[in-house]
Amino acid sequence: MLVAVGVALSFPAIWLKFGGFQSYWSQTGVGHSVGIGMLSLASVCAVLLLVSMIRPRPAWVSAFSIPGLVLAGLLLYVPLQFAFPHHEFLKAGGWIGFAASMALLVGSILTELAAWPSASRPRGATGLVAQAVAWLGVVLVFPAIWVHFAGNVSYWRIPFFGHSLGIGLLVLAIVCAVLLLLSVLRLHSIFDRLFPIPGLVAGGLLLFVPLEAAFDHLGDLGAGAWLGFFACLAIALASVLMILPARLQTARAPARAKERVPEPAPSPPPAPEQGPGQSYSPPSGPPVQTIPAGWYADPSGQARLRYWNGELWTDQTQK
Repeated sequence: MLVAVGVALSFPAIWLKFGGFQSYWSQTGVGHSVGIGMLSLASVCAVLLLVSMIRPRPAWVSAFSIPGLVLAGLLLYVPLQFAFPHHEFLKAGGWIGFAASMALLVGSILTELAAWPSASRPRGATGLVAQAVAWLGVVLVFPAIWVHFAGNVSYWRIPFFGHSLGIGLLVLAIVCAVLLLLSVLRLHSIFDRLFPIPGLVAGGLLLFVPLEAAFDHLGDLGAGAWLGFFACLAIALASVLMILPARLQTARAPARAKERVPEPAPSPPPAPEQGPGQSYSPPSGPPVQTIPAGWYADPSGQARLRYWNGELWTDQTQK
């Protein structure tokens, strides 16, 4: 629900003025490139969110968060820039954009935490490639903050605006690096999904300046802008590799479990009546084949999966 609110708020934020006579859709000397980028991301996010509501399958649950969080970073650029010295000059477009970015951020976090009990990590080469690409993106963020992106201007220090944008980027990069380290240490698969969240927001912030220069001013971009652009691409690619394959594995798990549902264990035959002084010997013959212990679809329907210990159903379930 929060993500839907964030997407809805992002559309008016694109056209309303965020400061002076400037809006994301039309900036003096820049044109519509930032607005077009925002509108594209908001539309893709809205479509993926609608698909996840119509067809609530695990593979679609987190897909909307990738364009949504990059959009959140773009919408957060101006409010962070104005944060300390000039927040009183921020107009409706800036405040609505800030509210949209917070709704997208918090909604994405809650979506991933809700998937925590059934979270699985991508296996084999996919998981290793995703982590390597993610580290590349995070490492690129740090020099991008201090290296000049145009002239003598860097994200760390923008004339008349101070360090607020650089501090925000630095905090997001550090949080992303810590969560990624916890993912590499395999402490829990939930960290595989949480680390892209601050990383994608930082990527959106770093994408703002390259988008401003997209059509007419690419030649004016410095090394800091290009480092930020490639950092955003790397983190977005790692997020796709980390989230979507794991979601597909989670989606296939119930189907595989359903195929292996064991039949109820047959009751043993009653022992024959014994006369006085008679002893009973069990029947000879091949042993009865048993179903191996494991997680299977719950025959009672009370949960998604229930544990079969090889002899009977237990009280252990997975929602």
